[in-house]
Amino acid sequence: MGEFSHLEHGTLQTAALQFEHKQTKSIVDLIATVHFGTKEYYDAIHDYAMERERVDGSQVHYEKITSASRKDLDTADESTRRAVVRSRKAHAYSNDGLTIVMQRGLGLVHQLDGLACEDSWENHDMTSLEMVEGLGTFAARLYAYDDYLSGLMSRFFSLSGLARPAAVKVLEELARNHDKPLPPPRTKEDKIVTIGRNAVALAAVNERRQQAPGSRSSLIWGAQHARYMKQDLLADGYEQLEEARWFTVATLIRPR
Repeated sequence: MGEFSHLEHGTLQTAALQFEHKQTKSIVDLIATVHFGTKEYYDAIHDYAMERERVDGSQVHYEKITSASRKDLDTADESTRRAVVRSRKAHAYSNDGLTIVMQRGLGLVHQLDGLACEDSWENHDMTSLEMVEGLGTFAARLYAYDDYLSGLMSRFFSLSGLARPAAVKVLEELARNHDKPLPPPRTKEDKIVTIGRNAVALAAVNERRQQAPGSRSSLIWGAQHARYMKQDLLADGYEQLEEARWFTVATLIRPR
């Protein structure tokens, strides 16, 4: 069983874990998510985060790579600007293709459509420009190529009537990856895509902890990244509290 996600009897679930800072007693709710699920799944995640905000005064943070400002793009060199545009288009193409497969195959929605982010919530993540600058234009080009390929394959599976097995395969592979021991980030790409993005969110959480000891933060974060985020929290002086609370993403096996 994975720490932040598991697949059992055809049902995929993700977890929320709580951590308390040993000195300040500040609490972090680390709410792991996957990018596709039922609308009920995202409603449950939303309601849990809102309960923490309403009852405990928690500040909710969430992941989402945002577009760079026009000012920042204008200061970048031409090759970097082109890489940013290429990456955004490729990622959108991939997301659109996967959304079609997941919707047709299992009736799932994308997190961007399913999870209602409130105005009181704060987005803490890297921008598309920061991603490209961290990766370098060549690596960003390879990522864009992979996204275009993913988008093409998704559209092929949808048109060929294989949306359901393709959707099930994607989610089963995700669960299997989360069951494996956590590998250290080996490449520059690993460090930017996972550790770099985590660092942005963790900086916001730690700033709140320092400004308001004993406060609470809720972090809605990808299940794959959440495993590294737990490591960072423990290294920063947090300890895990109660057992995980589980949320059902989807049932992958049709009832007989």
